[in-house]
Amino acid sequence: MPAATPSSALYGSQRTATTLQATVTASAAKIAASATPFEHIVFQNNGANPMWIGDSTITTSKGIKLAAGGVPVYIPGLRGDLSLLYVIGTLNDKLDILYFQ
Repeated sequence: MPAATPSSALYGSQRTATTLQATVTASAAKIAASATPFEHIVFQNNGANPMWIGDSTITTSKGIKLAAGGVPVYIPGLRGDLSLLYVIGTLNDKLDILYFQ
């Protein structure tokens, strides 16, 4: 499971913005260990190698590929649970996530 360090700040009058950094492993690992609902999400590969995000069946050839040091991927209006999302890539690379609750 990736290690994650969350921090929060108030966004608008009703949503909380939370920044999470996950440490990537070489096998599919949950982005969050426990239920973490979100609405709107941004992913950015902050590592030196490509990584993939998706469901529990992701591999290094299946999933959404995030290029190394790439442009952030913003998915507005998406509601979900971070514990249902997985990441795979190079050991110890970092995935930055900004989500709103």
